[in-house]
Amino acid sequence: MKFQRLTLKGWRQFSEVDIAFHPRITIITGANGAGKSTILNVLSQHFGWSQPLLATPTFLDESGKMGYFTGLFYKILKKKEEAPTNMVGSLRYDNEVTANLIVPESSGVSYNLQISNQQGVLGLHVNSHRPIKTYQQIGNIPTNAINAEQAYNSYNSETINRYQGGHTGFSPIYRMKEAIISMATFGPGNQYVKKNLSLE
Repeated sequence: MKFQRLTLKGWRQFSEVDIAFHPRITIITGANGAGKSTILNVLSQHFGWSQPLLATPTFLDESGKMGYFTGLFYKILKKKEEAPTNMVGSLRYDNEVTANLIVPESSGVSYNLQISNQQGVLGLHVNSHRPIKTYQQIGNIPTNAINAEQAYNSYNSETINRYQGGHTGFSPIYRMKEAIISMATFGPGNQYVKKNLSLE
């Protein structure tokens, strides 16, 4: 399954956005602060990557009580629409199902965008800020075949763990090299190792 169309309106820096995704590749360009990473983070929630968004601190009333806005235009501009809504857009998939994008009306310092009726999409989140790479030698050759799904899960969980402040002692690149060695060893096979057709 693939993404087909994304719309955003009246939220954060977006007055109105309408992106029709090409079946093969879509390139998003724009100035710093235009919202490229925000759009990609919406899509990345489908790959197990949920990055909290920062709310805007503000005074709620004359008493000086502090609160936070979640980027809804009608709240920031104090516009009174006939039917204020927390739905800031929609995401349509190529199976013609449409998911609604919803933000909370109020929150703490951070909040998460909710995707109602989210569909399963295969993919991988690649962070827009490249981490510094360090060389790490593979200490042990895996003795069992690592298939494509296991390789993806291992790399993805290591990446998410790293960006959430955790560290297992291994980098995502280490997990990738580990999988490549396993696939090269057990995939084509030889006179000592049986061929694994799923790895060819």
